[in-house]
Amino acid sequence: MRLLQRLEPIEAALGFELTEQCLGALAGTQSALAIYNIGQLEALFVTAMTQPEAFATTLFKQRRAFRERTMEGRVYYVRQGTGAESQEQGEAGFAFAQGRLFVASSEVLLRRALANLTRESEDRLSVHIARMTNGLNDFQPHDITVWLDQRRLNADRYFRNYWIQRNPSALADIETALIDLEMTEMEWRERRWFALSETASKDQSSIGSLDDLLRLAPADTHLITVASPTEVKTLSRQVADLILGATPSAKTPFSAGPTFYSGEEYPYEPSLSEGAWRYASLNERFNKDIDDPTSFAQPASSRGEPPEASPESEERFVIQLSNILQPAEPLEFMHVAEATLGENQLFVYFNRALIVRLKRPSAFNSRAFEDAVREQFAAQYVVQGVPARLEWGASGGVHSLSQAILDRGGAYALLGDYLILANRADYGHRVAQAHRASTPSTQIQPASLQRYAQVRVQKGKGVYKHVMEMFAAPGATVEPNESIDLFSDNIASLIEVVPEFSSVTIETVHAAPFLREVAIYKFTIR
Repeated sequence: MRLLQRLEPIEAALGFELTEQCLGALAGTQSALAIYNIGQLEALFVTAMTQPEAFATTLFKQRRAFRERTMEGRVYYVRQGTGAESQEQGEAGFAFAQGRLFVASSEVLLRRALANLTRESEDRLSVHIARMTNGLNDFQPHDITVWLDQRRLNADRYFRNYWIQRNPSALADIETALIDLEMTEMEWRERRWFALSETASKDQSSIGSLDDLLRLAPADTHLITVASPTEVKTLSRQVADLILGATPSAKTPFSAGPTFYSGEEYPYEPSLSEGAWRYASLNERFNKDIDDPTSFAQPASSRGEPPEASPESEERFVIQLSNILQPAEPLEFMHVAEATLGENQLFVYFNRALIVRLKRPSAFNSRAFEDAVREQFAAQYVVQGVPARLEWGASGGVHSLSQAILDRGGAYALLGDYLILANRADYGHRVAQAHRASTPSTQIQPASLQRYAQVRVQKGKGVYKHVMEMFAAPGATVEPNESIDLFSDNIASLIEVVPEFSSVTIETVHAAPFLREVAIYKFTIR
């Protein structure tokens, strides 16, 4: 909605809508698109073509409707426009010079680009990109190459508020980024280089033996992530969430609410459960908030995601787990997960497991672990005053908590150097069985591998579509007269955009001052 609103005055100035067909007609052989301001869509488009091709475009056919101007003997055309709905003023300009067609969202930007044809200056993006590429010995451009000034993006409120991952703090150490995409029939290979700031950590732990960990992933796994814990307490929090789940609690608001809207009152209510302002949809109210320079605009040092709320009992449980894991010296861990349909397809179960490789497995105190889990389970899920009949039992080397509910209580097993933790006993058995049935791999592991992740899209496709259809129950609505076909139609169709898309694998390697990633998108051609 915001993109369309920003495009409207630019399209009015150009005299036509920027549809996919129009952009395709404007594109020559090689093309470049530079965006300088997300909120205002300040952009420059440059494409290589011959003069006859340029004069045959829609732009030159209507050039008499533009004002003709010159700059150092070069002719260019500009025009203002007003959006029909937003009434915002827009400007656009274009020119052809030295075998290139230039299209810009402002006359100033167009003149700066034309000046670079003859002048030697620092006002070239290539100068900044070269500072990064000169330090790379493995960069080679392919089908699409993207350069990002991540430092400026991190400070942009549009980026912070629209960025779907909601983790701007995780990007704080990235100065610039270079992304290259190579496309073949069977796979897309995306190579990423991130230039890190001087304050970024130089000592990054690496994964010791990836292949040995992958042997423990069951065949039907949908998601795999492998990493080395930065500290044992971080790993302990993941174990606590896996075994018992997060403790329900009120969170402090991470937004003080709307401040920019004038006129009638907002047609929504704050969330009472979490005390934070919520949006049912990205509507006009969201658009007004996003333009408010004071809304969600805390300084970078204090801004972030909603703060964690850790009740005393949960925090005590995490500390207990840390004390139990610390002597065993965790080296790296793998998180695996899958979604599966229950009987009669009425319920969807989410199986999750953590496999931790221990340097000193004999130092893992299983008795202390069982006592800590049993005590915390009783505190979270057993009514006070009711005797808790919770006992640990073992079957096939997998220990599980009796009388547990659904996927709470968990299970664990110690197989050689590996500690297997699962949210369900049957899934713990499957992980253990996968380890016993596997054979060591001869695959070469990248040096200094810091993180590995794999999403097996096709394996989770059926459950994903089933869940979306369950959300779209007949007669259910989000707002009056508004159907939630969004789930069964729009959201479910995302997985069908590329029906041959099979999986994506991401490998992250840290080599100061760069962080390198390779993402491989696999396709199954039928």
